[in-house]
Amino acid sequence: MKLNQASGDTERAIIVIPCAAGPAHRYDPLTAALGNSIKSIMAELPGHGKRLFEPAHRDVEALCDYLETHCLPLIEQRTILLFGHSFGGLVAFELAKRLESSGLGCERLIIAGCPAPNSPIAPERSDEALGLDALPAAMSDAVRQTVEAEWELTMQIRNTPPAAVRAPIMVLDGTDDEVPRSSFEGWADLTSGSVHIEEVAGDHYFPWNNPMPIARLIEHWIERDRPDTPNDRVGNDAASG
Repeated sequence: MKLNQASGDTERAIIVIPCAAGPAHRYDPLTAALGNSIKSIMAELPGHGKRLFEPAHRDVEALCDYLETHCLPLIEQRTILLFGHSFGGLVAFELAKRLESSGLGCERLIIAGCPAPNSPIAPERSDEALGLDALPAAMSDAVRQTVEAEWELTMQIRNTPPAAVRAPIMVLDGTDDEVPRSSFEGWADLTSGSVHIEEVAGDHYFPWNNPMPIARLIEHWIERDRPDTPNDRVGNDAASG
């Protein structure tokens, strides 16, 4: 297992969980935008990127086991943030529940382009649009198998009554994404912390193509919640960006 990581002398670490079949290197611009303010750990999941020809997980508990085993040792006593893009947003939510139940906790959860698991709006299979036609046949087949496996895992999560987390949630919505804005509103029911919905320019893959605003939103969110700075959070609000 390899994780791309940008080390910094920081008190926080963020685990980045990709979209369905998304390779870890597509999130390099995001970790570069965060700089050394947060240690970035980018999970290369089986069926993704350099691990493309390994079978993708079809069970959420097994995938959380995998992430715990391969990511947590790199945290090194830092406070944990989770970032999940599309399919990865659901996985990040499940991992946050796991971390809270184990006593480790998750300070913040950032969800990008991912409908809430309790949303009545069926998710689109937009993660299939990964340029399969431009890939060699063997790679195209492997990517499609990963998408199929992770679609099954998505439905497994969405068909299980979700339990709330304590971590506050920031939901990021691409301005040109086809995922309906209303599908994000259910996240407010899935945390006892605050919820903020922020817009970022771009389509469904805005974390790949427009990372700088995401990094600034995360940094501002952390900074404004420091004890010596004004804090304007109100309970479980959903705020538009």
